[in-house]
Amino acid sequence: MVGLDSVMEKMNKDFKETVGVKGLGHLELKRIPFTSPRLNYITYGGVPRGRLTMFAGKESSGKSTTALDIVKNAQITFRQEYADELADLKKQIKAAEKILEDKSSKKGAKDEAKKALPELKEKLSYLEKRGVLQIVYFDAEGTIDKDWAKKLGVDVEDVWIVQLHQQTAEQFLDQVLRVVRDADNVGLVIIDSIAVLVPQLVHGESLEQKSMGGNAAVVTMFCNEVCPLLGKKNICMVAIQQVRDSMNPYAEFTIPGGNALKLACSLIMIFQKGKFFDAAGNEQKNSFETPQGNQIWCRIQKTKISKCDRRCGFYSLNYDYGVDVVADLIPMAIDTGVIAKAGSWFSIVSPSDPTGYMTYEDGEIVKFQGQTNMMQFLRETPEAYNFVERRVMAIVSGNSDVLAIDAETDAKALQEANDVDVITVEDEKPAKDGQYEAPDEIPMEV
Repeated sequence: MVGLDSVMEKMNKDFKETVGVKGLGHLELKRIPFTSPRLNYITYGGVPRGRLTMFAGKESSGKSTTALDIVKNAQITFRQEYADELADLKKQIKAAEKILEDKSSKKGAKDEAKKALPELKEKLSYLEKRGVLQIVYFDAEGTIDKDWAKKLGVDVEDVWIVQLHQQTAEQFLDQVLRVVRDADNVGLVIIDSIAVLVPQLVHGESLEQKSMGGNAAVVTMFCNEVCPLLGKKNICMVAIQQVRDSMNPYAEFTIPGGNALKLACSLIMIFQKGKFFDAAGNEQKNSFETPQGNQIWCRIQKTKISKCDRRCGFYSLNYDYGVDVVADLIPMAIDTGVIAKAGSWFSIVSPSDPTGYMTYEDGEIVKFQGQTNMMQFLRETPEAYNFVERRVMAIVSGNSDVLAIDAETDAKALQEANDVDVITVEDEKPAKDGQYEAPDEIPMEV
């Protein structure tokens, strides 16, 4: 009789890597966080590593800006991971060498240290040669803005930018595959965007040339090849997609590129432009002439990395310095009870204080009239901001119902986008000729 353990052991030996293990505990999904606490909340921590993610939306909806935000946080994450791994390996090597040098060490401990030391040194040598994981930004549109990326916090000198002009979709995606397949020090790949790629079939042809399918066949082959590589090498890939008006009367828009890309994605986020706001953070109409920033709404259209109980959210984008984390944190803090709101007055709840609220050194309660004043205080007082952020994130990470977004807010995510209202129709019974039944709300076609 041949047991499953033996079969799995032989399988792992044949592939020269661990492809089969018992239990799901080893399948830990690492993520690259957003700067916005609200986006981290609805995605349960950020975009997944080792998977394919799609950012889709209309023009000026915040797709590329959010991708650059991920680039910034990936740089921070990769550098910290590298430093931690380096320090941990050096610590283990030092401990093993100490055991070998110590005459009082037991023989078994010395044997283990002697066996582990060469492997540890080999890992250290590989890590030092590899260095910090790199980021590659494939700019198919040729519109990446260096100054804007700097404002968002990106180290523009530490990002590889690939701009291929007059290349077919096949040639472009082949280069993406080359980077993912051949490089051992890539941690994040951005594709901006797939919708602008032109397949070989019509490349260089007259505009009168018609073809069916577009990029669908090319993208299907690309997804089939790249997804296994992403998982094997733990590379995060974000594909930015434009949307197109849909011919389906029951859908607002559709995403080009075929169904394979949507099926391959573990996370699909739909972005839409929200209201403008002024320097004081007050919402303004779309006709406002001198906005300081705008809200960016997003919907979780598909997720295979967490529960799908957090469907939409937003973040505030300031044109001077990027994501306004304070403006995003305050609504979350109010929802979770970390900040108490009584009329127009705001105060910070502190259970450890005898008064129940955060106080100044003289015992006076920290409170402000108007959200703008509260935001200013948190920006100027890092200790208070860190206190609020830690409490909010501790609450939302432990209770998924704390910030449940109601139906009214969910509908507003669509209404806020370019002043387009959610289209609704009355319930209808199916027609005798087999026509589709009209839904209560027009869904997005993906």
